[in-house]
Amino acid sequence: NNSWFGRWIDAKAPCLHRGSGARRGESMLTFSIIFVIYLRITLMSLHAVDSGILPVARDVCSYWRWHRGDFITPADHVLGAFMTSITTLFASISFFPWDIDHEIEKMADPELDGFCKPGFERMSVKKALELFGKHPTCLTLFISVFGLLLLLPELVYSTGFMQSAIRKLDIGGIVEEKDLQEEAVDAAENALTESLINSTKLSSLARNMAKHLLDTKREVKRLDLEVAHLRGDTGPASAPSQDPALPAPPIHRTPLPGNAGGLTVQRQVPHVVNV
Repeated sequence: NNSWFGRWIDAKAPCLHRGSGARRGESMLTFSIIFVIYLRITLMSLHAVDSGILPVARDVCSYWRWHRGDFITPADHVLGAFMTSITTLFASISFFPWDIDHEIEKMADPELDGFCKPGFERMSVKKALELFGKHPTCLTLFISVFGLLLLLPELVYSTGFMQSAIRKLDIGGIVEEKDLQEEAVDAAENALTESLINSTKLSSLARNMAKHLLDTKREVKRLDLEVAHLRGDTGPASAPSQDPALPAPPIHRTPLPGNAGGLTVQRQVPHVVNV
């Protein structure tokens, strides 16, 4: 890579290359985030069943509390500031005929017959741990099934355990097709990168050669002019220039003496101009 960031990655963190494990790391991180999202949805569903309060009602109360500046923890403060900023931005570019903050305040504020009362807080980490104690079978089954579906295949793939096991067995010359495909993709990416770099170098070389060629032509033309100028100033007097207005001088042919073949000598008689 020609960029400074690419050179820094090559020197300091070669593992971030897609052919050196970065692709497997990206896949493992993605499926881990998906697993956490599904786990949170499951916990929120169990919390709604236990309390009889829908998650959307808790979200409305949380936004109303954030809009008033009531934050419980520093993390809640960061999340609340972000969500209120996003909502304000959305309201500023939308064409709704009502005020979103005012509508939420009417729905949530208990002083305005709103429904937000104690018990409508968002699910905290403490409450999630309580749900693990109340529903161990359900959550254990969820973690087992989704772990087998999402995390285990990516864990085996990202660590290269399956590829190593197949190479060590080598039964009947078995080769991992997926591994070969990954190596082919990496080789294609490297070849494409190298071809792009080479094309850039060739373009730069062609521009430099064209520039040198133009400079050489200019220098040759300059030298031709200098040589012509010097010849015109110091040339021999025995070669006067012919006046284009005068007719061409006559040519006399004199036969050579004793020449049987009829060879002659041509002699040009110059014009004499009377002044």
